[in-house]
Amino acid sequence: MKTYYLSIDLGASSGRAIVTEKVGWDLLFHEIHRFKNRIYEERGTLYWDFSWIYANVLKSIEMAFERYPEIKAIGIDSWGVDYGLLDASGELMRDPACYRDARGRKAEEIVYAVIDKKRHYRATGIQHLHFNTIFQLAYDAHYEPEIFRKAAKVLLIPDLIAYMLTGKQRAEITNLSTTGLFSPFTGSLIPESEALGIGEDLFPEKIEPGEAYGLLKEALSRRLGVPQVPVVAVCSHDTASAVLTVEDAANRVYISSGTWSLCGTVLDEPDVSETAYLNNFTNELGQGGKIRFLKNIAGLWIANECRRAWSEAGKNFSYEELNSMAAQAPGFRTLFDPDDPLFVEPGMMPERIRDYCLRSGETVPEGAGAYYRAVYDSLACKYRYVIEGLESIVGRRYDAIVIIGGGSRIDLLNQLTASVTGKKVVTGAQEATIMGNALILMLYGGDVSTVAEGRRLLMETEGEKRYLPLEDDDYAGHYQRFLERMKKN
Repeated sequence: MKTYYLSIDLGASSGRAIVTEKVGWDLLFHEIHRFKNRIYEERGTLYWDFSWIYANVLKSIEMAFERYPEIKAIGIDSWGVDYGLLDASGELMRDPACYRDARGRKAEEIVYAVIDKKRHYRATGIQHLHFNTIFQLAYDAHYEPEIFRKAAKVLLIPDLIAYMLTGKQRAEITNLSTTGLFSPFTGSLIPESEALGIGEDLFPEKIEPGEAYGLLKEALSRRLGVPQVPVVAVCSHDTASAVLTVEDAANRVYISSGTWSLCGTVLDEPDVSETAYLNNFTNELGQGGKIRFLKNIAGLWIANECRRAWSEAGKNFSYEELNSMAAQAPGFRTLFDPDDPLFVEPGMMPERIRDYCLRSGETVPEGAGAYYRAVYDSLACKYRYVIEGLESIVGRRYDAIVIIGGGSRIDLLNQLTASVTGKKVVTGAQEATIMGNALILMLYGGDVSTVAEGRRLLMETEGEKRYLPLEDDDYAGHYQRFLERMKKN
């Protein structure tokens, strides 16, 4: 018997729709649609072109049912922190602002005047990032009160899409936990949110992964020519879906490698200790109440922005070409902190790297391959830096790193990570987010009985590659130079 599920994964760079086909103990994944996400600037603020995103979600559903009319359920995940504001009539008031905008920085002082930084961490367990939802909402409340006072509900991006599909307003719990407003200890918003003008009534009723928002709206079903199937809450923060695929995650370090690299492990309880605070680790809910204890690192964002800049200049390199050139380029000539604020905003990334090098005394890369190699060398060093911090917090040493997501395809980065950290690297699911999304849908549909069973099914489908540390270079010396660079930043 064959069963089908539709997973829609909205990343910061692009969106895609994948149908999972289950045939006995085999899984097949069929890409239905893929599209680039659009950002635009209006009056100095970056916004998502949400009409474009939603139109492509509808197109994905229509195309999926044309090919697989027996799809049982739909699941949606996306990047975190961004949201839509709904008015009292349930209409979207404006396009969601993009987390890449700098407006959150303007609200940090407002938030920390109400709850100081350390107390906020102790209450929420969330890593300080200037674009966190709490800062964006505080900005809206303080700087755009004429809009914010008319807002009846706040919906994070996957919940917003689900609402538009079903008419049901819900707040999926794993994504809600990332906002900087939610306490993993009480299961509610922190009391200080009211003083910021962010009342608990702004968020709808919570929903757990594996529960249905509702059926596709009847009018929408007729318009698309598809049945009224359920839209199911998955682990709607894309990293939560990805980490769900990692077997034995509590005993290994994972790196979810994409636009962002999210590096961490899985804990039973939040860790808001002084060491965790000083290392700026985050505690986010996962499926089954587990804690995804991790740190955000600017991952392939810098490399992707370099490629985009070259493309706009008429130099169109494929990813394969760039990775091949990077492998041939001399290693560790240029090292930088991938999380330097200079690299946060989009545009002119090669020039930003060059400016960093001129300012810091690092060697300016020569050619596209050297730029990509500099990014990969720097990421491998940053991974070791973060993992050492993680080990100091939890009081144990990890022997293996599981790399999941699109970045797990990059052999050079995987090998550099093994060599710089001195740990075995194992690749997990390349399409980890889609697979985690589908796992929850299969649980909902009764095609797997437990998460563990679903993981075994996924791993038999995907397989793995292993990388052992090499001793063909002075990796310890390169890392020490990276540490010196971090101290000077």
